[in-house]
Order: sequence, then C-alpha cells, then structure tokens
Amino acid sequence: MSLERNSRLNKEKKMNKVLLSIFSAFCVLEVFAEPSTDMKAREDSVLKKFEEQGYRVDSMVVSLQDTTASNRRVVTNPFSYNTFLTGAVGVHKFHGDFNDYGKFSETLDYDWYLGAGKWFTPLWGAKLEGGMGRSRGFVDSKYDAAYAYGDLVTTEDGLSYYKTKNKWFDVSLSGLFNISRAICGYEGANSDKLMNQFVLGLGFGFVGHYGYPDEYNVSNDFGVRSELQYSRFLDRAKQWSVDAKFRAQFYQTDFDNISKYNKLDRNLGVALGITYYFKNNGWNYYESPKTTTAYLSYVMPEPEPVEEVRVPQYGQIMFYVFYPNNYSGSNDAPVDSKSVVNTMDYLAAGVFTQKKYSDNNSVDQRLAKGKSPLGLNIEDFATVKANKQETLDGLTRGYEIDTTLSALSLTKDTLASYKNKHGYYYAPIWNGRQSWQYRVDNAAQGQNLTDVRNYTEDKSYGLNSNLGIDIVRSNMEVKDADLYSFADIYAAIEGLGGYIDGYVDKEKVENLSRILNEGEITNICVSGAATNQDNSTNQEQAQSRNTALAQNRTQSVLMWLRSCGISKLTDANLQVFMVNDLRGPVHQIEDKSTRSLNAKLNRCVKVTIDYMY
Repeated sequence: MSLERNSRLNKEKKMNKVLLSIFSAFCVLEVFAEPSTDMKAREDSVLKKFEEQGYRVDSMVVSLQDTTASNRRVVTNPFSYNTFLTGAVGVHKFHGDFNDYGKFSETLDYDWYLGAGKWFTPLWGAKLEGGMGRSRGFVDSKYDAAYAYGDLVTTEDGLSYYKTKNKWFDVSLSGLFNISRAICGYEGANSDKLMNQFVLGLGFGFVGHYGYPDEYNVSNDFGVRSELQYSRFLDRAKQWSVDAKFRAQFYQTDFDNISKYNKLDRNLGVALGITYYFKNNGWNYYESPKTTTAYLSYVMPEPEPVEEVRVPQYGQIMFYVFYPNNYSGSNDAPVDSKSVVNTMDYLAAGVFTQKKYSDNNSVDQRLAKGKSPLGLNIEDFATVKANKQETLDGLTRGYEIDTTLSALSLTKDTLASYKNKHGYYYAPIWNGRQSWQYRVDNAAQGQNLTDVRNYTEDKSYGLNSNLGIDIVRSNMEVKDADLYSFADIYAAIEGLGGYIDGYVDKEKVENLSRILNEGEITNICVSGAATNQDNSTNQEQAQSRNTALAQNRTQSVLMWLRSCGISKLTDANLQVFMVNDLRGPVHQIEDKSTRSLNAKLNRCVKVTIDYMY
C-alpha cells in the first residue's frame, strides 16, 4: 500500500471517526424524612392518654424523633480515609478485524497496571489506573498496516495475512461498586465477615500507541472498560487483599489501525494482583433512635380522700457512676442480655479489660521466644458479682474503686503469674498499633487518641467508691441530696459481701437498702455525660460520638435499675423514670488527657432518687 493511499485513508478515517465515550454516573440519594406529627400534637396525645387513666401530669418533656430514620448509619470520612494502592499483571486476547485468520495462542499477550483509588462509602468508590501492554493479531495482506511484522502467511483457504503486534499504554478512570456489601451490608471495622468480596468497575480511558514510524500516522484511541474483581482479604483490618480480575476493554475500531469490519476492537483477559488499603480503612456508625419516646418528669395518681392526716418524710438520694474513656456499656449486659460481661459488675469488680487470650498455647509459644502476645485472638470472660468475688488474687478490680491502679502489667512474669493462678492470660484490647488497657466499646476500638498514654490509666481516685466520695462532693453538683458512692448503691442492690465490702460505708448501705425496699420512690432522674475529647477532625462526627456515649451510659444505668430485682424500682406502675439526656450532655474539657481528674469527673451518669418514707 503506497504512502499516498495510506494518507488518503487516514483522512477518510478522521472524517468518519466517532469518538466512543461512556460516563458512569454514580448517584447517592439520601432521603431526609421529618416526623409525621409536630411537638404540640404529640404532647396533647400523650397527656390525653394519661388523663384517661386517672393520672395527673404536673410536667412533661416530650422527645420527638424521626420514626423513619435508620438505627445505624455509616458516617462518611475525610478524603484521605479509605484510600488504596493496587497493582496487577495479566494476559489478554485481542479481537480485531481479522481475528479468525490465525491461531488462538497468537492473539494472546501480556499487560500490567498500577492504580490508586478511594471508597467514598462502603458501596461506592473510584479508581485511577495506568498500564502498559501489547496486543497481537492479524491483518489481511491487502492492507499495509502499521503493526504488521514477519513473513506473509498463506492459509489452505487461500487467505494471505501478516501477524501484527501493537504496543500501547493506557490511562483510565473507573467507578467502583461493591457487590458483596450491597447484598450483605457493611460488615463493620475489624470484622472477620466478608473476607471474600466481589467488586464491579466501569469506566473510560485513553489509549496511546508508540514505537511506530511517523509515516503510518498511527492514531490514539478512546475506550471503555469493565472489570469484575474478586478480592480475598488477608487480615481482619482488611488492609491487604489478593485480587483476581476479569477484564473487558473496548476501543474504537481502528485500534489495530484497520477500520474495515469491527465496530469495536477489544482486549478480553484476566489478571492477578494485590491491593494495599491505607490506615483508617473503615467507617463509623451514627446511632439514632427509631421510635418516638416521651419522658415524664413527675406522674402520680390522683390521691384518694383520706380521713387521717399522715405527714411523710421526704428525701433525695444522689450518686454518680464514673466510666472509663470511650466505654458506655452499650455493647455489654444488661443492654445486651446475651453478653457475658455485665456493665455494672465490670465497673464494680471487673479485671483489666475483661478480655483474655483465646489460646493459652499460642501465648506460651510467644513468651517462650521472647515475643509479645499482642495481636493474638482475644475474647470476653464472664464478670462476677462484686459481693461474690474475694480479694485472694491481690488484684485491684473494677474502675475507680480503689486508689491503686487497675492497669495490669504486660510483662512476661506478670502474665505468667496470673495465668498460673486463674488458668488463662488476661489481655489488652488490641487494635492496630493501639493497646487499650481498659474496656472500651467495640465501635471505639479503631479510634486514635492524641496521646499514647491515654490508652492506659496512671492514677485512680476511687471515684466509684467511698475512697473518693469527698472528691466527688467537692467537685460535683450535690445541693441538699444525700450523696452515696456507686459502690454503696451496688452493695445495697446486689448485697454486701466479698470484694465490695472494703469500699463501702456499711451503715449507709443498710440505710439505702431500707429506703429502696420499704420507702415509696416518687421520681428517678438519670442523666448521662461525656467529654468533648474526640480525635476526629469532623466536629459534627465528634459531637455525634460523644452524645451517643452520654446517651448509652444513661441507658446502661437505667437498664440496671429497672432490672435489679428491687420491686420499688422495677415496678413500672409506681413510677416513671426521667431521662435527662436532651440538654447538652457533652462537656468541654481543655486538656488532651483522658486520664485527668477533670476528664474522669465528666465521664459519668448522675442519678437522683426522690423518695418518701
């Protein structure tokens, strides 16, 4: 074919060339639903129901919440989160205008790719990828194609052709859709679920050809591509995966410099690769209530006329329950009845994180080699009632019960000594590079604190027992109420004896027990509090996390009181509990230490019990 004719054909191609572009649209539609009734209508409805039953409502606080909201929503992360690098090598078959002239094996060749991407949500992401490769095929002898090489080949059918070799580089942008999470839902951070995932990719790109004489006037191409990827993750944090990819890449018909027959030239192939996901490879949940609730501050039946005048004695009991940083008990009993860890029992007499290593032999092998057991599988072990637990093991138990630190050493000798006495190794809550040495909620394990010292405790004030009652009295709101420690309340409800005896005022416990069992409870108010010490740069996310902590701490204490077995507290016909978590439960703390007295005092639940006796 002459250069003149080649030039003429190229001009004709440029006139008739149609650029093929497919744009993948990934849209997320979020519907915001408003409550179906306004505040006044809801208040009137609740008031009417109580009046019909013969009750007098002195005051009322109604919390109106979206009944259409999901209980668990994923919180989107900053741009640097959920990013990844990926690479793959593979083999593909080229389909051109004369694909059937030669052997199948002569149309196979290699390609390789490197890319980077980001997941915006657990379902949707994007990837920018570049690669290089070759495509081999055939061209009829009557075409003087740029990519032809070697000798003329003639088939038995009389077809004459040349083999072709096309060297190219490729840059593309693709949208990603996680099929596995669309079916099963987001599995949560550091979960052993969905270790095998399928991802669909659709995108478009640019292909350039190189290594050919200028007189052939080789043109570059646009193309579209689709990819189905199977990923097998190698760790629970899902930072590494091995990937198998099935690819289909479609180009303009003159990808092989021939625009005779095929509407689209294409490479169909498979590849094997690996992907690394950077730190913060997960999403947090925003917890929101599903139902509308009403909290009544004071409800009592209309008094029946009486002939005798009786003057009861009124009083108020007040106590505080103090919590470790990032722990609310929301994932423990009694909120979750299936858990072996009881929130209040842990605060009163728990051990360390209330976790142990699942396999003693694995820890033995690590310690024998002088290695740390951090990273081995851990599990909960059951709490024991503080009045049933003796002090024979010499450990400081509970949280802020004693002024001696409850943080345990992770040295070989200390671990082995405890295991010899109790039959198992206690364990910190291990997540990545962090080693929590007190119990935290499951959702908080992946959070990073500003100071590595905040993962342990360096001082205890005995705030949950009689040892710290004076500190509580001088720093917290008490007024005219009778202040008790959490240990006093625990002993009055669960009973004296065992470990808790050393941290209570027994006279006060006996008085409390008499009031709770024989007196009339007129009102119980439970208020949760948290601090603003959140390491998230997203202020809305930080406020949401801390508000949820305060609310869940409230629910932990509320459920304990409602199910403790004392009829005056558990009989719902007598009283209605007031939950005061609607007026700014997040307290501002200036310093960064979660171990300071100021931080500990503000991680609490305040309870007041009004009674007449």
